[in-house]
Amino acid sequence: MLSIRTITDEEIPIVEVKGELKAGNKTEIEEAIDSILTPGSRQLILDLTGITSLDVDETQVIIEAVHRSLGQGGRLALIVSEKDKENALREARVLDDPGVMIFPDVKEAMAYLGERKIDIA
Repeated sequence: MLSIRTITDEEIPIVEVKGELKAGNKTEIEEAIDSILTPGSRQLILDLTGITSLDVDETQVIIEAVHRSLGQGGRLALIVSEKDKENALREARVLDDPGVMIFPDVKEAMAYLGERKIDIA
């Protein structure tokens, strides 16, 4: 079962995903991201520390949902605390996108993104 929680009381919106991630969950993730982003939002923190597993196929579910929501030029901070999940993201070439970064916790992601705000023209 998948659980998704959105946090909007921070400077940068956060989506926490917990449980079992499957290809069928893509719509749920997209809806959560869409609901939390305001017009012009260009940054998002996606906390994956609560997911039970992450393989190459599952990473695509996440990235497709985020790209659809943030569009070109946005920044995504992925929170991953386990090496095997980080390796799956690297293997799936998620980090080839210059807007995607991995952090061990929300605090570090918030500090990094907060220092590098994107101006919306």
